[in-house]
Amino acid sequence: MLAAMDLAKPHLDVGLFTNNRDAQLRFWRDDVGLAYDHMLKLGGGVQQHRFGAHGSVVKVNDAREPLSAGSPSGYRGLMIAMAVSPNRDRSPIRTAMS
Repeated sequence: MLAAMDLAKPHLDVGLFTNNRDAQLRFWRDDVGLAYDHMLKLGGGVQQHRFGAHGSVVKVNDAREPLSAGSPSGYRGLMIAMAVSPNRDRSPIRTAMS
């Protein structure tokens, strides 16, 4: 069964943590083609590098300390896509999640 979900904005932000800042910044900027926006200091030795993604934000959190080898999150990939409403007026689209 799918449940309808109303989002506060018609976009989702994605955040990830890394100890490999340079490779991650290169990937999101050069390979994916997102525009670098700015860097925020989050405290605790973490810097957040933000990329604009058509209304969404990809947040690359660079940790000074080594990341723990925790359990995988379950995500194996990320698809960046844009949906257009059937009437093509960019009105918000209801999102369904299972």
